[in-house]
Amino acid sequence: MAQQSAGLAPHLHLEAQTRWGAAEIAFWVCSLLPFLFLPSYLALASQIAITALFALSIDLVLGYAGIVTLGHAAFFGLGAYGAGLFSKFVWGEPFTGLLFGAGIAAVRFDFWGSGDSGGEFCDMTPNTEIADLHAVIRWAGRRWPRIGVLGLSMGGGVSICTCADRRDVRALVTWSSVPSFRDWRAERPAAGARKNPLTPGPAFWTDRPETDIPEAYARITIPKLQVQGDRDIEGFVDGFRTFFGKPTATRRHVVLPGADHVFTHWPHRRRVIALTVRWFERWL
Repeated sequence: MAQQSAGLAPHLHLEAQTRWGAAEIAFWVCSLLPFLFLPSYLALASQIAITALFALSIDLVLGYAGIVTLGHAAFFGLGAYGAGLFSKFVWGEPFTGLLFGAGIAAVRFDFWGSGDSGGEFCDMTPNTEIADLHAVIRWAGRRWPRIGVLGLSMGGGVSICTCADRRDVRALVTWSSVPSFRDWRAERPAAGARKNPLTPGPAFWTDRPETDIPEAYARITIPKLQVQGDRDIEGFVDGFRTFFGKPTATRRHVVLPGADHVFTHWPHRRRVIALTVRWFERWL
């Protein structure tokens, strides 16, 4: 290319140099191949892409513009170090990071007896979790004008029963929601069984909402999205379909092929996160 354009005027020479060749096109096409053929290596591919962009930016600034950039590597390292410290000591969960990027504040909390919350797990019941979510929504309502709720599995059923009684929630998303508290885990432990702090206690089977999930879901008029995989827990997909009804612009039921109950594989998780972020962006 250089020999062919050596005798050209300077502006024509620059135009010739900026034309894309087959090698450049092939390079950028190859950069998309991990999304299609190596989904389990997307984290590594992302790191390679970040490093490549870092090298490309130095080439543009120093090689083309001739500007010496002594702080380029320092700022790159500072950003990486700051992200690492934030992930370790503040927050390392990627989903809320995407919500923040979309301009949506996120609040993650632990139900009674779980994670960093107080109480014993064996004292947790569907109704205690519903009460916890009501408290969190009231707290959030004093800080933000528009609120969306997201729940997974049992948390999805809790979110449905909670939102049915509220008018201050603008959008609802459930992942692999329990289709019914009436029938789900209805087998009670044997009478006289010893109390285990790591398993649900006796009240778990009796302290359940009077309005079950199907009836509560029908009462919800806000935009609502249910996402689950076709390899969800047995009965969950069919159970949800029995009362979902016809999909509309404000009511969707998405079943991801090959996904399990908790979206273990990253391609499924990435898909459900993207659907959720778009739903909240649209309706909040």
